[in-house]
Amino acid sequence: MFWVLGVFNQDKVRKALTRMIIVDELPFKFVEGRGFKGFVEDACPMFKIPSRWTVNRDIFALYFEERKNLKKFFKENTQRMSITTDTWTSVQRINYMCITAHFIDAECKLHKKIISFVPIQSHKGESIAKALEICLLDWGVKNIVTITVDNASSNDVAVGLMKKNKGLGGIVANVITNISLICGFWDDVCHWDDAIKTFKAMKTIGVSPDVVTYNTLLNSYCKKLVMHQALILFKDMTKEAMLLQLWSLHDHVGRLVSRGRPGDARDLLASMMAHKRDPNERTYLGALTAFLFVDNSKISHDIYMYTILIEGACKSNRISLAKDMFEEVGVKGLKCNLHLYNIMIDNFNQAGMTTKTNALFVKMVKVGAGRTVCVHYRDAYTKGYSRCVELFKAMATLNILVDVYTTGIVIKCTCHLSCTCAGFAIASYDIKCGVVPNTVTCGTLLNGLMSEDGREEAENFFIKLIKHQLCEANEVLFNTMINGVCIFDPHDVAFDLIRMMDKRGVKPTVVTFTTLIDGLCNDLMVDQAVLLLRYISCQYGVSPNEFTYNFLICGLFAVSRREDALRMFLEMQCNGIEPTNAMVSRNRC
Repeated sequence: MFWVLGVFNQDKVRKALTRMIIVDELPFKFVEGRGFKGFVEDACPMFKIPSRWTVNRDIFALYFEERKNLKKFFKENTQRMSITTDTWTSVQRINYMCITAHFIDAECKLHKKIISFVPIQSHKGESIAKALEICLLDWGVKNIVTITVDNASSNDVAVGLMKKNKGLGGIVANVITNISLICGFWDDVCHWDDAIKTFKAMKTIGVSPDVVTYNTLLNSYCKKLVMHQALILFKDMTKEAMLLQLWSLHDHVGRLVSRGRPGDARDLLASMMAHKRDPNERTYLGALTAFLFVDNSKISHDIYMYTILIEGACKSNRISLAKDMFEEVGVKGLKCNLHLYNIMIDNFNQAGMTTKTNALFVKMVKVGAGRTVCVHYRDAYTKGYSRCVELFKAMATLNILVDVYTTGIVIKCTCHLSCTCAGFAIASYDIKCGVVPNTVTCGTLLNGLMSEDGREEAENFFIKLIKHQLCEANEVLFNTMINGVCIFDPHDVAFDLIRMMDKRGVKPTVVTFTTLIDGLCNDLMVDQAVLLLRYISCQYGVSPNEFTYNFLICGLFAVSRREDALRMFLEMQCNGIEPTNAMVSRNRC
């Protein structure tokens, strides 16, 4: 009742209107119809009819409220549940999946609730299983009786993957459960064997130990100083293609050192580097402790250990300590390697110590530390582009070979200096030295030509890259070219490039189309931009992002089409894309 003793409640009437639109599947514009307005004026003249935009927000608010209530019901009622799924492809070639939960409440009443309706990448079993698992975890569903699917072969894969992760006859202990058991057993000295048995039993029940499991067990070995078992477990991890988390590596290093085994600690750090796991500050502090122990114990150490420790000191922002240790290398008669020079040069640059950088660079060349340099100079990132080019010339004079990363930075500097021709000269020099420019370098040269109004030169260079296969013609290279031609407004060329991508099997990304839509909107060709938005969803299955919508909304506002801009803003929200603050402010205005 909305009229109780003559009291009118606007919110209750508005909520009832929202439910009516949902239940009867009415369009939002229904509230703006003449018939509905006349009915409300006669039946309830005090009711202020909301706009269709307000109705949209009310429906979303009601959805989130009902979702919250249902999630709370699932959490408080632990009855078992059956799941049914279905997948299909829309006329826009977008794959969708619907998940429905069936359960009986405490009053023996059967319920059926759609708990997920989402697009998926494909109809493959892995994609279906992933979407199903994400949905169940999001809703907190645990006790599943059955999962009912159709007889497609991909569903067999999906159900098989779900069986591994979640038992269908109740709750199966997962990795976290086993970790808790292992921790409990290790806390009690009398139950070490039980912890080991639990660890070995995990694989037999289909639960694979993860990195955290290994970390828990290995840290426990370290705390009990059972280092031989810790090393065995670590080797087992490497066989499983796993590596300790960094905080565990720190403990492992410290325990090995405290047991008088600095060599094993050093080998462990070497293994970290080999597995491309950069140690963090805490690990390096453990390594520094190891170094002090080794030094006090008069145990010999080599240049490799110094390299690890100096890098650790630099990453811990202890530049002075790193400098002292670097000088100590020469005092002890050890020969600095190239990697050690690069570490010191890089960190001197980051600390703004340009004089020390130049001095160390000259020293490295004089002693012949190496024939290749792969450091990046701080000058390049502080707009000291000329200085960076001068350093490169000095390296060329000294016949120091450089890698593609270094030349890429120098070419970028020449383009920033509006000397793209010099960038091409450097690229030619690289090719003579056997260093093939990569896609990023070629894209930088294209950008440089475009910035110097060299559209024709850029197009000719791009054609040569494609024709002679000088670099990988991926989406990044095409995006760079499309972005460049859109600056000069030749949108027909941009569309030709997209067709070329199709022929070469390079799938355009949302960045590709967003760049083109931005160019169309800048030229006030908003209708073509909107058509392109519909086309990419239908033809390529590419979903627009917030930047795509932002350019379209700004373009619509630029041609005074406020209602279309607001409609586009609503479409963006319905697609689950959060608007930026600038977009919200513009729509409010």
